[in-house]
Amino acid sequence: MKKFLGLAAFAAMFFVIGCGGSDGGNSSSGGYGNGGYGDGGYSGGSSSECSSGDYECDGNESYYCSGGFWTYNEYCSYGCSSLTGRCKNSSGSGSSSSDESSSECEYGDYKCEDGDSYKCSAVGTWKLNKTCSYGCDYSTGKCNSSSSSGSDSGSSQNECDYGEYRCSYGYSQKCSNGKWVDDRACQGVGCNNETGKCKTADEIKPCPPKLSGSVSGNLVKLSWSYPTSSGCGTPTTATLKYRDNDYDTWVEIKSASASSFTSYTLSVSDYGYYRESAEQWILQAGVLVENEADSIGVSCWCFIDDGYCSCT
Repeated sequence: MKKFLGLAAFAAMFFVIGCGGSDGGNSSSGGYGNGGYGDGGYSGGSSSECSSGDYECDGNESYYCSGGFWTYNEYCSYGCSSLTGRCKNSSGSGSSSSDESSSECEYGDYKCEDGDSYKCSAVGTWKLNKTCSYGCDYSTGKCNSSSSSGSDSGSSQNECDYGEYRCSYGYSQKCSNGKWVDDRACQGVGCNNETGKCKTADEIKPCPPKLSGSVSGNLVKLSWSYPTSSGCGTPTTATLKYRDNDYDTWVEIKSASASSFTSYTLSVSDYGYYRESAEQWILQAGVLVENEADSIGVSCWCFIDDGYCSCT
């Protein structure tokens, strides 16, 4: 409707100017007259449909009010903010599509954090709105008015059911007495949106194993360990492979539980090859670790005649 009315106003004014104030031109037949831009559009400016300076969205298009009528403003590549009526930028801000500043939130939104109420400022950043004496209502982002109320509006309805969990701003929240409360901060691991709980070690991609190798005569011993620092998932399976130079491919030697598989000794005569350019025997081998989330591997080049391994 906004597009129709905006174009109607423009078309009606153009028609009047073009006809030089004639007796209405085609107003008596279809076209710009009854049923056309005449009666359905501008109507001679006798009424207004909006207040000058207002903005509104129509799908992904922004419109502004000019002379009491909606006028096309611009197309919104990142969507139109129903709150401001203007285009959002790539960060989600509802100010303008040309606004390149980064925003954490949309102006006017509320959220709960650490039991207090926060409001999104005009520049798109979270600011403390109010310290909540009776807790924060996670459905509205505002403080509860009393220990027994659901929100400042006095709602007594439960927000959630006992035993439910959800993810919110890096926290796992659980349902307590019908209200969402912070359960754990999922720092370094992230929150599983399906379970609403912080991810467990086997739900996080494992870090590369720490691999080393040593040469002793015709044998190469590989040993490895699994990093357990924050952000490193626990691998469930470890697979040892060697490089088959004849077929230019990796071939599996052994796959086992990562908790017990941490070393292996390889014979150069079984798994190595002679490289003429290096004038010595070489053995390439690697370890691939994986869990439900993902997999990652590292490998070693072992130079037999020089008696050392280089692992990356």
